Amino acid sequence: MMINEMDLLFTDGQLKLEGSHKLWIGDKMRKSLEPVELEGEPGAFHAQWDDLLNAIERGCEPGISGAYGQSIAEVVAAIYRSHESGTEQEVQGAGALCP
Repeated sequence: MMINEMDLLFTDGQLKLEGSHKLWIGDKMRKSLEPVELEGEPGAFHAQWDDLLNAIERGCEPGISGAYGQSIAEVVAAIYRSHESGTEQEVQGAGALCP
């Protein structure tokens, strides 16, 4: 069984996400995680879909641009290349979002 799960580690704590409906939070000692109640929350991509549909209907740019999405895909591709090669990888188009 596949589970969409992500652990985010920060200096002072941790978040653990499972799909778009389960969230846990922990302190910097990372000894235990407390569940966070998410009743009534929309799915993970609900706000993004609403923003995209609004942009299409109004003929304007969405809040998150295609260039930003492409930059995220480039970072993920560089992570895979780094893992395969065991070396640091340059992110293609890394300066595209900077003025």
